Amino acid sequence: MTVYRTRCCCLLAGCLMLAAACSAADGVTQVLVSFDTEDFTAPSNATAIAELAELCREEGIPATFETVGLLAQQLEAWGRTDVVAAMRQHFIGTHTLRHSVHPEIMELAEGEDYAAAYRRVYDEEAKSVA
Repeated sequence: MTVYRTRCCCLLAGCLMLAAACSAADGVTQVLVSFDTEDFTAPSNATAIAELAELCREEGIPATFETVGLLAQQLEAWGRTDVVAAMRQHFIGTHTLRHSVHPEIMELAEGEDYAAAYRRVYDEEAKSVA
């Protein structure tokens, strides 16, 4: 088991213990597991994403991977089809195109002209969805 998988197991176990503690009155526990996947600078972190997705799949836990658009581009550039394949077994959402790289989404939304600000944000985030 890699270091990543060990960390993933600990994280997942913590999430499930929290969910169990928050069980509904009828005894049915409903859990939404969501992970922000943001690091588009360190190829080694892509392995952790793949292993976390695989661990969730093995345990029968559907998850959502909120992915920064720049990470999606980097995964393609790094040839990490294994990471994409692992995430495809779950839900993949967008977590903005750039996240914390300027111009951030709030910077794009600045200005008095709401329609122009909306268009800037929409155009930028369309790239993330693509």
